[in-house]
Amino acid sequence: MVFYNPFRAQYHQDPYPELARLRAAEPVHASDRVRDWVVTGFEEAQRCLQDDDYFSNDPAHGRTMGPDIIRRRHETPLGLVPLLGQVDPPDHTRLRAVVNRAFTPRRVEALRPRIQQVAGVLIDRFPANQPVDFMRNFAEPFPVMVVLEMIGIPPPDHMAVRQWATAIMEPISTDQLPPGANQRALAARDQFARYLRESPRRLHDYREESVVNTLLESEADGTMTLDEVMVMIIHISLSGNGPTAFMLGNAALALASNPEQQQALRDNPGLMPNLVDETLRYDSPTHHVIRIVRNDLLLARKRLRKGDAVHVIIGAANRDPRRFPDPDTFDLAREDVRHLSFGHGIHFCLGAPLARLLGAVAYEKLLAHFGHLRLAPNGVTRGDTFLLRGPARLELEPV
Repeated sequence: MVFYNPFRAQYHQDPYPELARLRAAEPVHASDRVRDWVVTGFEEAQRCLQDDDYFSNDPAHGRTMGPDIIRRRHETPLGLVPLLGQVDPPDHTRLRAVVNRAFTPRRVEALRPRIQQVAGVLIDRFPANQPVDFMRNFAEPFPVMVVLEMIGIPPPDHMAVRQWATAIMEPISTDQLPPGANQRALAARDQFARYLRESPRRLHDYREESVVNTLLESEADGTMTLDEVMVMIIHISLSGNGPTAFMLGNAALALASNPEQQQALRDNPGLMPNLVDETLRYDSPTHHVIRIVRNDLLLARKRLRKGDAVHVIIGAANRDPRRFPDPDTFDLAREDVRHLSFGHGIHFCLGAPLARLLGAVAYEKLLAHFGHLRLAPNGVTRGDTFLLRGPARLELEPV
């Protein structure tokens, strides 16, 4: 009898033994606990992520999207505006074409000097001769600062834009609608729209080639609406919060827990790109995503029906022994590390090149700062969500 319960504290600490048993027994499992399908096999997960004829990113296609959620979407400012990660073609094709122009490899690589500078500033602020909370002092602020600058928001405006983004997303990001959330979201939407309308010259002068300017040009030529521009900026600006910060934290935890791999990286800096991808495979920060079945199909001999919700466990798929030899070992010399943490197909993560650059620069600086990355006693606290995986607190000792 297989068992899956992602709500237990033990699962948050280490889900992989339970997921391995589930994957070996049923890579596609009908779960009584989450009342949906759970997919843990690599091949099956890849199919869910890339086959747009049978799987959708849009939760509106699911039977489990109840009337309360639908009503909240209609009542919430920007609640009905397509979100890139939750929309299918043709809207996805139109929106993705715009932002692809803003995330070219040339534009991302041009940020390297500034990324190095930001990393250096944060590390220089570490307290001397005492443990440092790596998440609070580095992993969380680092990607946020870089992403907002890449978007093209001047540093004095960072706080305001993040506050508007958080307020606008609040009504649709919690199970229970907080009192006054819609009013706060509406006020934030109006303030954000006014900012974009009144600041185009200032934004252009701050950084001529930026995401904001690309999006505003698309609004001017009719490719996007102003509401779509705002939602896209919010989506990109908040992306630095969870997955990227957790990727940095998971890498620190993996290196501290595997000192021989840390030494191999110090001896051979050419392994730095492997660090990011092996971390994403070994302990994926995007642990769990949901897809909706668009048409009836058989998957691993299980009959999935139109409207079913499918929980794709990326962390389990990335440790499938049918795909990765010795999958539970953190190995920077692993030759084929093509994982699913950035997604697959048309929804492949837009920010993957930036995330890889952030990870490489961060650990070049961190390994130079620390003689050895070592965890402080009782230095790790895990978050309590099963959708993302990473430390909420991670204390490193100076060595």
